[in-house]
Amino acid sequence: MQGSGNHADEPRVARVSLFSHPWIWTDESGQTVRFARWRGQPLIVASFYASCRATCVRTVRQLRKMQSRPEARGAQFLLVTLDPTADTPEVLREYKKAQDLPTGWHLLAGSEPQTREFADALDIHVMEMDVHRLHDGRIVWFDADGMPTRSFSGWDVDQESPVAARPMAPIFASSDDRAIE
Repeated sequence: MQGSGNHADEPRVARVSLFSHPWIWTDESGQTVRFARWRGQPLIVASFYASCRATCVRTVRQLRKMQSRPEARGAQFLLVTLDPTADTPEVLREYKKAQDLPTGWHLLAGSEPQTREFADALDIHVMEMDVHRLHDGRIVWFDADGMPTRSFSGWDVDQESPVAARPMAPIFASSDDRAIE
């Protein structure tokens, strides 16, 4: 059923602006930020675990490939940890250094509840299996208004999926989403 938009493996990313969420993150330098800080710039967003040695390694590799694309010029790269308890700002700094990530990339950690909301909004699935976690390697491209426009598997940036519409009201949307930027 090609072109129907109903493929089971298409991501079901929430069709609301990333800037409408009240989530407050801590970056690798310990600064408090919101996604609205990058309002007016395209965002390339992925999730990761600093302790992951499989999926996340491939996702970062694909992010590096994306960064070299002409359409990625000016985009902000945001990596949100799915393990905010273990991935403290110090761990994020160490990870960024160990992976030799560009200085312009931002690594973010939030509370457990907002991390779950974030993962749900981006349709990222995680399965806890004893000490190992199986999770999606999804990369989502947001336009300058914070709306999702494209989604990629962390396995291959050439395998782009359209962002399938999913009705979802903003969670705790506020009229003043610039309070902390």
